[in-house]
Amino acid sequence: QRSQTEGEEYGKVIVQYEGAFFNGLRHGFGILTRLDIGTMCKGNWYRDRPVSGKWRITYENGQTYSGDAKVQVVEEQTEAGEDEDDQDTIGPVWWSDLPQSDVPPVPLNFRIKLPIRDGFGAMKYVNGQVYIGTFKDNMRHGRGAIFVGGEKIDGIWENDVLRPQPQTSDVKSDSDANNAE
Repeated sequence: QRSQTEGEEYGKVIVQYEGAFFNGLRHGFGILTRLDIGTMCKGNWYRDRPVSGKWRITYENGQTYSGDAKVQVVEEQTEAGEDEDDQDTIGPVWWSDLPQSDVPPVPLNFRIKLPIRDGFGAMKYVNGQVYIGTFKDNMRHGRGAIFVGGEKIDGIWENDVLRPQPQTSDVKSDSDANNAE
């Protein structure tokens, strides 16, 4: 089954999924939109769960990310139907919603977090800046470059902060001066 749309409401979390289904589960490429906050995630699903890998995410403020992302599942000890207003979740998934063959031996509720930037990707910010490089746990981390007003700033990032670059000296050594002659 392909290109079906389903909408679900979990308390304050309202999601819409458009894409491939298999046996009633989201499976294959799909687009999930959190209608209550306006975040859209395009990527692959397997048996009703998003899969870590390549994603395109458009955030509520208009920023877009395209690249590697990981998916986290958070276990909960809550009751089905409780209000969910966490801004970074897709919504709860209750084992009672899954086919009996998929139900684990112990009752368990979980919520799926929106995919987070993790690995190589590109982020376009609302102010027009673009970062291309590596991310770790939703932050710029590792080698990357940010493009600001036609200028490229390249370097190593740690926890979303560009590390200061060592200063290079314009003074040439004696051997450099002799080689230039």
